[in-house]
Amino acid sequence: MYYLLIAFNEMEHQHRKIFQIQQAQEEKIEHIQRKFDELEESFGGILAEYRYFKNRTADLEHQVLTENLED
Repeated sequence: MYYLLIAFNEMEHQHRKIFQIQQAQEEKIEHIQRKFDELEESFGGILAEYRYFKNRTADLEHQVLTENLED
């Protein structure tokens, strides 16, 4: 009976360790997901700015070409 109690206590201890490891992994995953979301948001803003300037440049080039043709 004594050895059964020791085995049960060891099993419980291992279960707690596994649970702590799982919690730590979940926290790391959540942290990585938050960082990824922040990067995605930043990249989305940068991409929107790039598209704006690309379109603006194309508009200005078209305007210059049109003005040159009119002259």
